[in-house]
Amino acid sequence: RVIMGNSSSSKSAEPPKRLHPLVSNDEYGRLQEVYKSASEHSGGFGDWLIGKLGLPADDEGVVSRIFQGPHGTGAVEEAEFVNVVSTVVRGSTSDIRRKLFGTVRGESYKSDLESMFRLLFHASGWEAGADMSVLVRGLERFARKQVKIDAGLIAGPSSVNDVAPVEINFGTFNRWCNTHMPSLQDPIYRLFGSVFFDMEGKTSLAGMVQATARENIAASEVITQSTAFSLACLDARFQGGWDRLFSSSVDGLSFDALVKSTLSYDGPTFFAIKDTLGNCFGAVTSETWKESSQFYGKESSLLFGISPVFYVFRSRTDGSTPGTGNFQYLKSRGRTGAQGIGFGGDENKVRLWIDRNIEECTASESGLTYESGRLLGNTDETSFVPLVIEVWGLGGDEASKAQKEAREEHTKMQMDRRKVDRKQFANNAFDREFLLGKTFEASHQAEEHGFN
Repeated sequence: RVIMGNSSSSKSAEPPKRLHPLVSNDEYGRLQEVYKSASEHSGGFGDWLIGKLGLPADDEGVVSRIFQGPHGTGAVEEAEFVNVVSTVVRGSTSDIRRKLFGTVRGESYKSDLESMFRLLFHASGWEAGADMSVLVRGLERFARKQVKIDAGLIAGPSSVNDVAPVEINFGTFNRWCNTHMPSLQDPIYRLFGSVFFDMEGKTSLAGMVQATARENIAASEVITQSTAFSLACLDARFQGGWDRLFSSSVDGLSFDALVKSTLSYDGPTFFAIKDTLGNCFGAVTSETWKESSQFYGKESSLLFGISPVFYVFRSRTDGSTPGTGNFQYLKSRGRTGAQGIGFGGDENKVRLWIDRNIEECTASESGLTYESGRLLGNTDETSFVPLVIEVWGLGGDEASKAQKEAREEHTKMQMDRRKVDRKQFANNAFDREFLLGKTFEASHQAEEHGFN
């Protein structure tokens, strides 16, 4: 006789129910232990939290609102603590941004946005305070533009310079992040991941802006720490090394020196300009600069205002329209064609133009290559007078090495050419007699006129 066992005991044990969809039960348990230590802290949850995260005391209010909501007060429950930390570290990009935007209260949205941006600035490893009003003004301008686009008043990116009141909701904030600050949420993700989940190599965004770059940026007359943070959140090209190739304060406001410092740099370059009215703006390109009577470049090129409004103008992607591929231009010699450095547009109207004489510089509001909008925030004019021009190389050590080798090769070719010319000159009796005779005659005339 065969005795059958209990049918229920023959089944394999089912896995325990997951306590949270984003973390394992072991991780959930560790977060519970962390919460327990927070609840026992005599200074309160907010004080414990900024101490745990290593943030300035000024960030306590905004950090607490990430857990409590914009109007939240009182104690943070264990379940909410676990949920917020899990969402920030394991949630989607949109989920993290929603938690950040949840700190913004309607009646004080400007100051709350500045506090939130400043928190992320500190979370990225920068210690000094920062003026984040340029980001708030940029978000407001973006929101006004979106209202007009959604209403069908403008078909696409266009210049919006009014100061009408505007409502900023999460949808607008999320879209702005996508186009202007794609990596804005990274500092809080990295910081929470490092502190609460022991994520190696994720301590902060500071590692994305190299220590040597931060030292170089400190000497800039155009770029502030908050600008560097904003640019690092905008584009990965700003997250590595920054090598200053040119500074008009050091090298003089010389077009020839500007060109020499830029040519043959085999990596992304960032032009940062400050005009006499205090406007700061710039452009970043990825293709190596070269002398040409034609435009060239790549779609990854960008124009942007830096101050008083941080705003990004991306390249238009419709390659069928003439002029959409005209990303960069450099011409410093030759009898034909305009001499200068340009970004976007065409030979008749360059969007951002630095003239050879550095006198007739322009920054237009529209063009064929980049999205429309005002680069000069403090004036309706399109012409400007540069006060400071800086060029930064973003390609790292390899790009700097390649430029140095190219310069050395160019110098060697020039020396070789001079040797050949001198040899040919020495072997040609007619040239020697004719040219030297003219030289002696000119010298004699100069002596007679007292020039020697």
